[in-house]
Amino acid sequence: MGLYDLIIIGCGPAGLTASIYASCFGLRHLVIGSVLGGQMINAPDILNYPGFEEISGKELTKRMVSQVEKRGGEIIVDSV
Repeated sequence: MGLYDLIIIGCGPAGLTASIYASCFGLRHLVIGSVLGGQMINAPDILNYPGFEEISGKELTKRMVSQVEKRGGEIIVDSV
């Protein structure tokens, strides 16, 4: 841990997307949430996400987390 410009509460799709945008602005940031992927992780099929005709919630979560980590975002799975 350390000093952050931004702490994002929640690691569902909105929190992970916020992390990706924070990286674009060069902010040192941390994402904290109790369920990685949020409710999306339970979706067997997501049919309305741009760029994918069909993808599972688990796969989309995996891809979003990978993008967050590649861009320098830190994630802690814990309650806030």
